[in-house]
Order: sequence, then structure tokens, then C-alpha cells
Amino acid sequence: MLRARKILSYVVEKLELDSFGGGERDEIVTEKTLIEKDEKKLKNSIKPEMWLELVCLDQILPPTMTLATIKSHIWKQNGDLVMTYRLFVLKDG
Repeated sequence: MLRARKILSYVVEKLELDSFGGGERDEIVTEKTLIEKDEKKLKNSIKPEMWLELVCLDQILPPTMTLATIKSHIWKQNGDLVMTYRLFVLKDG
């Protein structure tokens, strides 16, 4: 079953949201670049659902929801399913 969590992982991978700009081949190694690489490894270890949200028709989708459930209970339309992603928003309260 395809879940929202897997879709978020796919978005992160394909859009390279887990990288800080690439270009590591000709990089001069300094203390700053080593620290940046450590930060990158830390960010990569954080699950996408901890910092991204998947949204369909203005409803935030839980990471455990399956694609079939999204299509039948939230989308409820013929045609292609449209979802968007955004950075996780903390709610004040």
C-alpha cells in the first residue's frame, strides 16, 4: 500500500529537498564545510513527515493514510488526484 509517508519521501528525494545546494566535487574542505556536512546528515536523518505536510483539498493528510483512502474519502472526484506539500506549520495554542 502506498502511504502519504512514502509520497513525502518521494517528494524529498526527487526535488532534492534534503540537500544544501550540492557541488561537493570541487569543494575545499574547511571546518565550516565539515560542520555543514554534519548538519546535512542530521537533517537527512529526520523523517520527512516531521518537517513536511501533504495537503489535499486544504486538509492535512496523516502520514499513515493510504493513497486509496485519500482518493475515496478526501478527493472524491473523477480524474487525477492533486496533492501539494508544504513545510510543517506549528500551531500556536
